[in-house]
Amino acid sequence: VISSLPVLLPTKDLLLEYNKIIKPLFECIDTNIKEIQALTSLRDTLLPKLMSGEIRVPYDANTNEVSS
Repeated sequence: VISSLPVLLPTKDLLLEYNKIIKPLFECIDTNIKEIQALTSLRDTLLPKLMSGEIRVPYDANTNEVSS
């Protein structure tokens, strides 16, 4: 039954236009995935040290800001 269904194939020009639109989106997705992985690794490294008190973050209660 499936083999008897008609299939529309896009033209080469349509495929090129689609690729021009979609390629930057996939590049953005790839960049976001890499950033998420880096941030996850940083979180996994810092969180135990923060929780144990091994490292501290200076905090100014008057301004509600982290001091540098």
